Amino acid sequence: MGTLEVTKRKMNLSSSLHLRSPVFLTWWMLIILTISMTISVMVGAVTISPFTVWKVTLSKISFMEPYIIADWSRAEQQIIWELRFPRVILAAVVGALVSVLLVFILSQVQGRISTVRLLLAGIAVSMMLSAVTSYIVISAPREEGIRDAMF
Repeated sequence: MGTLEVTKRKMNLSSSLHLRSPVFLTWWMLIILTISMTISVMVGAVTISPFTVWKVTLSKISFMEPYIIADWSRAEQQIIWELRFPRVILAAVVGALVSVLLVFILSQVQGRISTVRLLLAGIAVSMMLSAVTSYIVISAPREEGIRDAMF
């Protein structure tokens, strides 16, 4: 095997892990989503540690249950599993559906959807929702209100 072939293989490997590759961006988006959902479940009237959140969540998976030591209270488990977790999931699903529907409604002209209009509608909806989030954060009266609005 020549040095040219080795160099080409190295270049192909590095180009597949490029920062703008869809796989790389998908993994980063999933990591950010997981972190933000964990913080959303943690913050509230009763602050719960992220380790407790993950332990309670993973203890609900049948094959993981024997490996997790239950060092949390029953109240923490109920707060996480019955109050906060369903609300966070519901908020994520509803927010995603509303934004997707809004993009499709804005991009339709006479029953047709063009790629350019779809892209521009997505950018416009993203900016509108970002502005709404910023307004909520700015208009929060207390520091706790800002934290609750963001998470």
